This record gives sequence, C-alpha cells and structure tokens, in this order.
Amino acid sequence: MSFNQGRGKRQSRLCYLFATAPWAIEFYRAAFGAETKSRVEDNAGAAVAEVSVGESAFWLADESPEHQNFSQQALAAGAKAVLAR
Repeated sequence: MSFNQGRGKRQSRLCYLFATAPWAIEFYRAAFGAETKSRVEDNAGAAVAEVSVGESAFWLADESPEHQNFSQQALAAGAKAVLAR
C-alpha cells in the first residue's frame, strides 16, 4: 500500500540561498544551461526562482536574514557540492 495512493507523487526540492540570487540564476544558466521554470523578483531586486538542469529541479533565492535564512556568504561557510545523476 502506498502512502501517496490517489494523491500523486510528493517531491522535495533543494533551495540554495545567495546574497544576490539574480547573479546566481544567471550563473547557473550560463554555466549549466539551467532553465528558469518560475521566477519572482521584488522592487529591490531580490529574487527567488525555480530552475532546472536536465531532470533536476531546485530553487535559488536571496537570503532573508529577517526570517533566519542566511546565505553561505553571510555565515562565512565553506563551499558545498551538488551531485546529480
């Protein structure tokens, strides 16, 4: 018996936070051929976008310190690797 019986497939997506998401969106497009599936941008230029590379989809967004969502740059964290197959 499936937990999703009759409800469709459930999926989760990674969300990568950046100090400047518009730069990241353009970088992923140029470097990996990412296609933008949806994108929202505010008047200040902050953005959030769902992008896909091949069959993999994920979110790129501006950090939001007021909501405790910090980018690696803000936390001085090391680089992370993303592996897809």
